[in-house]
Amino acid sequence: MKKLCLILLSLFLVGCQSSNQQSSKDERQHEKENLTLKEWKYLFWKGDTSKDGYYFIKSGDEESHISYYDYASKKELYLCNKPECQHKDETCTAYLYGPAMMGELFTYGDHLYRIETISFSMNALGEREAKGPGIIQMDLDGQNRKELYRLENGYQFEHSSFVLADNKLYIPITKTQDIEVKSNEVMQVTTQSHLCSIDLTNGEMKEVFDMMDKAIIGVDKRQLIMRTMSYSENPQKYLDEKNYQKYDQLMMNAKVNYEIYDMDTKECKKIEVKQDEEGTYYQHKIYYTQKSALYVLDLDTQKVEKMIDLPKQSTFYLSAIIDDYVIIDQWKDNYIGSFKISLKKPQLETLEQYTRAPKEPVQIIAQTQDQLLVIYDREGKEEKTWAGTMQYETSKEYIGLISIKDFLNNQKNYQTIETLTKTRQS
Repeated sequence: MKKLCLILLSLFLVGCQSSNQQSSKDERQHEKENLTLKEWKYLFWKGDTSKDGYYFIKSGDEESHISYYDYASKKELYLCNKPECQHKDETCTAYLYGPAMMGELFTYGDHLYRIETISFSMNALGEREAKGPGIIQMDLDGQNRKELYRLENGYQFEHSSFVLADNKLYIPITKTQDIEVKSNEVMQVTTQSHLCSIDLTNGEMKEVFDMMDKAIIGVDKRQLIMRTMSYSENPQKYLDEKNYQKYDQLMMNAKVNYEIYDMDTKECKKIEVKQDEEGTYYQHKIYYTQKSALYVLDLDTQKVEKMIDLPKQSTFYLSAIIDDYVIIDQWKDNYIGSFKISLKKPQLETLEQYTRAPKEPVQIIAQTQDQLLVIYDREGKEEKTWAGTMQYETSKEYIGLISIKDFLNNQKNYQTIETLTKTRQS
């Protein structure tokens, strides 16, 4: 009897242990993923980086291609695995019909996604017809391309930052209206804007909340950081009255505020500061330049402090915050130079990362954990435009990788990418 009791107790303990292990496993499976931010300042370049390389749309007049900078080999490749492929039609996984201005790329998990501003399909007569904005999913090698989601007519994906988590894309979707201000002059206004979630496994779309006058600027774990705009009066009133001058005046004098939205609790914290300048988010603080100084707004305390004075009689643009350094570009009619300012010990230090004459700052097009992908130089010449003004036309770009440490320490140790063409434009 004693032996039987011991056996039953043993089985009970094993069962409890198994149940606890399964419970822990289920909890791990239901743990929600922190938000991943895709910033518009990088999406603007029609590409996105993974840890191994950079995918981008290489544009042409009538056709484009998905191209790839391989970080290991330092070479550009078309996203096509056919050795003899001419990359001239849709049998090629890199081929895209139409110019590159019609979409952006981003990576997430094991897939590459293309946001199409406009697309084309073949009708029954063999003619190409335009389609509205959509999202195309494919493997990281360009295979198994499929349409995941297509917007209704009249709607579009906003050209701004968006976030990803738990196999969902959270992106602002807008509806606009063209208003004729006067003969041959049209003003486009946004009439609707919602943050929408699109399930990347099945294409199901749901509205999350109203995004009018809001923009995503950062993330903190499961929190969404947004910039909002406020007005002294309701701008819609003057649109309805067709008082476009007053409407434009209100929009130009809008004040900047911030909101923090929790994706799980759905709670929204509003931070009303009514600032004139829009800032850059970094580690729960907002940094911005105003009146020849760099300021910081703490989102927790809602207090503003001046960090450091800047040279007077110039315009300053905060271009990036990298590894606890604020990067600021100085302009006075033309580009003068750049500075780095440590967040730990603020002081103005020259950042000597710029191109040959005419001098411009090195352009960062992607950032990984420890390196930057940049356009670090270019060749070209000044040419007269149709309007009679002079404009610099680039004939060759130099694209390369550089460690964040070298970049901030004014070292020019660029690892040049061997590109297929002289510029990113085909």
